[in-house]
Amino acid sequence: RFDGALLGWQANPKLRFNAVAGYPVLSSRQIHVLKERPFYGLSVDVGNKRSPLQTTLYWFDQRARGGFTDRQSVGLEARLLQKRFNAYAILDYDVKYSTINLALLTFNYNFPDGANFSATAEYRRSPLLTTTNALIGQFDTINNVAFNDLRGLRPFFTDEQIYQLARDRTLVSKSLTLTYSRALSSKLQMSADFSLTDTGGTPGTPATAGTPVVGALPAIGKEYFYGLQLTGSDLLMANDIYILSGRYADTSNARIYTADFNARLPISSKLRLSPRLRYGYRDGKGVNPATYKQIQPTLRIN
Repeated sequence: RFDGALLGWQANPKLRFNAVAGYPVLSSRQIHVLKERPFYGLSVDVGNKRSPLQTTLYWFDQRARGGFTDRQSVGLEARLLQKRFNAYAILDYDVKYSTINLALLTFNYNFPDGANFSATAEYRRSPLLTTTNALIGQFDTINNVAFNDLRGLRPFFTDEQIYQLARDRTLVSKSLTLTYSRALSSKLQMSADFSLTDTGGTPGTPATAGTPVVGALPAIGKEYFYGLQLTGSDLLMANDIYILSGRYADTSNARIYTADFNARLPISSKLRLSPRLRYGYRDGKGVNPATYKQIQPTLRIN
């Protein structure tokens, strides 16, 4: 999202050139134009709307006050669409920091029997690597105000140290998600999913004469999530739905088991009941090994 302009020129049915310039909108609560971080970008789209393979190459350049390069990246997007298979990929490489900012690959396959399999793999800097990330955790202890401009860090750090602060405040997260679903009958469908996340940490920054210590953020490491779900419809009455699911999570600080049953019962055209029963069990790890159990019955009436 941005305040600015996007222009495009269709050179031929398979080739389009684009240019964009403006200022980023960082939040829906932002009520003014953020002129401190101007950007421009160039891109070329290859492939028409009916092409099974469509690609976009782009260049992006964003600045920050004080002559800082906020973000400078080159990237590739690719979309593949076949009868039973579709995929999407994006690679964003930061030229300024010589590192991958984002890599994403997702694909979906529909089997002849109606079953479906999808997978998504992602590597990303979090938050997206920009030099403005150097301000995270930095506070002016002399004037007792938070820094909101990179120029405010110059009395305490060199420009190279400020760029290093941005690297240090940006962690790396990786994830993999697999999902499989299929119909068991005309009224029953099952789905299973698996997710793996691996979240890194950030180093700390020592205090200076004017800035506080910024503590290190420890790595979370690998966390595993498993799910199995059974969905039935039109079993007892027309348009009713029943969902039975179980989930297991093995996280850095707990093992979590969840069982969930909910239904939608259309009693009449004007009355629908939605009962639900959920049970959860949490077995803590590490410094908080406590266990926690919860059973939660719910009834909604529409």
